Amino acid sequence: MILPQWTEKYNTAQGGRDFLGYMNVGVIMLERLLPGISNITDRLRYYSFFSWVLYRFIKSDHPKNNKNYKKYLKIKSLAFLYANGFLHQDSSKVGLNGIEIFRTDIKNNGEKETYEWDDAFVSKYKDNYWIYSQKMKQVGITADIEGADFIGLTKTYGKSLAEAYEDNIKDTKYFKKYCDKKDNNIPADVLKEYAEKCSVTNLHISIKEQQLLQDIIFRPEKISKELNDFSVYYSDNPPNGARARRESLLLMLDMVEQKGDQSFDYEDFQKIVLYSNVQNLGYKSNKKLVNCLEYWRIFQARQLLIYAIESYFSVMTEVVYNRNIDLSAFIRELNNLTEDGFQSVNDNYEQELSIDTKLKDLVKIISAGKTGSDFDKSCNLESKINEWDVYKNVQKNIKSNNNKDCLAHLVYLLSVLYLRFNYYRVNNSPYWDFGRIGETVSLSIDDFFLGFEKLTDKDLKIKDMVEWIAKELVIKQHCRVALAKLSWYKNNTFHFEYSAGRIKGIKEARPNINAPKFENVINFLEDLNLVERRNEKKVSITIKGKKILNEHTK
Repeated sequence: MILPQWTEKYNTAQGGRDFLGYMNVGVIMLERLLPGISNITDRLRYYSFFSWVLYRFIKSDHPKNNKNYKKYLKIKSLAFLYANGFLHQDSSKVGLNGIEIFRTDIKNNGEKETYEWDDAFVSKYKDNYWIYSQKMKQVGITADIEGADFIGLTKTYGKSLAEAYEDNIKDTKYFKKYCDKKDNNIPADVLKEYAEKCSVTNLHISIKEQQLLQDIIFRPEKISKELNDFSVYYSDNPPNGARARRESLLLMLDMVEQKGDQSFDYEDFQKIVLYSNVQNLGYKSNKKLVNCLEYWRIFQARQLLIYAIESYFSVMTEVVYNRNIDLSAFIRELNNLTEDGFQSVNDNYEQELSIDTKLKDLVKIISAGKTGSDFDKSCNLESKINEWDVYKNVQKNIKSNNNKDCLAHLVYLLSVLYLRFNYYRVNNSPYWDFGRIGETVSLSIDDFFLGFEKLTDKDLKIKDMVEWIAKELVIKQHCRVALAKLSWYKNNTFHFEYSAGRIKGIKEARPNINAPKFENVINFLEDLNLVERRNEKKVSITIKGKKILNEHTK
């Protein structure tokens, strides 16, 4: 059995890990909630460093074109990497991009007295500027220059941030003697001294730089007049994203404060978002952050939805692996497995379900007469029926290679999600525009709920739902996505083929789900001295963090 994994990348150029094409909607939703921060922007210090490199290049006598800038950037990035490498080579989660390059060099060659990177090494080195460049533009550090083929610094933030970084490193030997030289023979002791000033975790030693980054990340929004408090969250106009980013950061900061000395990790965040409206989990949202919490709630609901579909895909690839089977026979096999698995579901949730149970009866059985928000409020972490418990049962069954129980629990999970969140759609909640992101091709929550409702209205059964998921949401979608990747990127990602009524299993899948930027946000808040980590799970708010929270939410 293949275990679905949480991932931090969505990279179509490499064929991606999104074998159903559903993950990219999660990326879009996260972009709306936290513009300027991604799953692979690990530390705020990179915003300063890359601003400074661009600043030095503009001031240099190098011909101003993108080719020269890339080479200039690579050499500066290598010095930054190796300086930080000496300081953080034993730190597994510091957030230093390229640390394995440094570690491999030290392991193979030992520590050298002087570091000289030849043209071949520089050319081959992949700096991480591409990760940050778009995000720096989103937060207002950089902007396009008319007539130039590389980006420029904004006067408001970019130039000031670059100058603050330079002011911090100006007394180092690296800056005085090496950073503007065309050769790159840099002694190890010079890099180590530079590290004390440029460390990705030492932002606090430069108060001006830290304050500028705080102003940038929490900056006031410039909202278009036609947008309101709700639509600002699903606008794709970058200047409008400042409010969503600021409120998302404040929401997490607010949670950290209210959690106090208790642990606070991503799972805690998920539970608070999903259940704080219906259950006291040690968190009561500030009134100014209620809208933000609702959008995160819809995002988390979609995360569970896609986890369920990805897990379905995982089971299907294993069942059909190395086989060539008639599709109808394959669907019957999935239904037989699901039927066998309902014994476990019935035992866990005190139900009497089978694949012949009509969906309208399934809905009545699960809801026990409650509808809309009333059912939502009846579900909490202590209630017999809640999607978190079902989700954990899915995980358990995947890990134990239990296909039948996994499939049955997936059907149950999808049904509970529908019952808990469909009232947003039915009541045309202003938050539900967020649930419409993705539409049919990339499976919005709205589209899934509509499909589920159509099956129910047609008086169909659970076995028809199994067929719908397998055919429409997995098989057709995977073939569509895999064919597109083969055509566009010459990358074969087919895990099964479907032709002339038969399905042929090629390889087992490793489905993945978007990581939600949680660790990245905590890193950023830590860089700004708004929170401090006590251990891997415990995070506490600082005096400065409380001050910022009060300033923005009082």
